[in-house]
Amino acid sequence: MKLTKYNQLDPLFPSDFGGLVERFFNESLGNENRKFNPAVDISEDEEQFEIQIAVPGMKKQDFHVDLTDGRLTISGERKIEEKKEGKNYHSLETQYGSFS
Repeated sequence: MKLTKYNQLDPLFPSDFGGLVERFFNESLGNENRKFNPAVDISEDEEQFEIQIAVPGMKKQDFHVDLTDGRLTISGERKIEEKKEGKNYHSLETQYGSFS
């Protein structure tokens, strides 16, 4: 079975251009409507596929899984934790927002 990563932009655009456009709009809009692509590991053996998505802190019920016309879509939203009194961040590199 062939696995193909779905590109939401027109397939004629190079993937680097798509990342540039997505990064521009995400950073311009602030945290509202922010999207990201979490790291995904996909493996298979004779019996099954295994998909691991790097979204620490999310629970099973936070994901939406859809299989339509042979296309598997896993989506969800990773929300930023609420700011805690007396806690100051010096760096925040963890990604938050919706993904699909």
